[in-house]
Amino acid sequence: MGKLLCFELRKLFRQVSFYVCLAVLGAVVFLGIFSTYSMIRLMKADIGLEIDMEMLESFGLGLHLNGRGYLLSALNGNNLTLLLGIFFALFICSDYVNGTAKNVIGRGFSRMKSTAAKQIVTAAGTLVFCLAACGLAFVLASAYWGVGKDWELLDLYRFLIQLLVILAYAAFFSFFAFLFKKSGAAIAFNIIAPSLLSLILTLIDIFTEKKKIYFSEYWLADCLTVSTDLSAKAAELTRSGIIAGVYLVVFVLLTHLVTARRDV
Repeated sequence: MGKLLCFELRKLFRQVSFYVCLAVLGAVVFLGIFSTYSMIRLMKADIGLEIDMEMLESFGLGLHLNGRGYLLSALNGNNLTLLLGIFFALFICSDYVNGTAKNVIGRGFSRMKSTAAKQIVTAAGTLVFCLAACGLAFVLASAYWGVGKDWELLDLYRFLIQLLVILAYAAFFSFFAFLFKKSGAAIAFNIIAPSLLSLILTLIDIFTEKKKIYFSEYWLADCLTVSTDLSAKAAELTRSGIIAGVYLVVFVLLTHLVTARRDV
């Protein structure tokens, strides 16, 4: 198992698409923070408006406009999940395209160990993406507006729940990459499926609103929104963590089921 992990890690860090996606993620984080900073400067200097916390809160920026706020909200939105969906489709499907998966099995490694090693490295890659996004957001936002106050122990719990939700997304994307085995199909699905599922569940909510049943609250997108909301309470975070944990376990097990029953 150790040899497989080392082999998969080498492939991960030699993958050009890994660094391309990281660079794109960094650019998106930088542009998002810089555009906010520029907008505030424009309002203050050119228009002559005095910017205070009340006005910032009216734009939804009050709680986030510092290092703490951006650190704890950097994983929200579609940019990270979109890049993860693309990268893991390329990373996993490349083994089937160039015959690496067949060679690994041919050397005596079981399918279960091969799949487990890929999943562990996928999780490691996910954490690298998350830490890079959060770290860059924290540094840039702190440089513009300061580190921020009101740090609390709940922030650590909030951040861990966010990581769990993103890991569940990674398991979701990886499962369909293993299922399709073709990078084109996997990329297309990983791009479209999360948004399409959110849309479908939102439409279903319209018909179940009278019964106060909201199916969209049980999808990962809502869990990510809750976990990156700085006003969310511990109970809400725990609920999101449980839902994400279920998705993570389900898609990990489904991946093993698929790889065990299909030809390499």
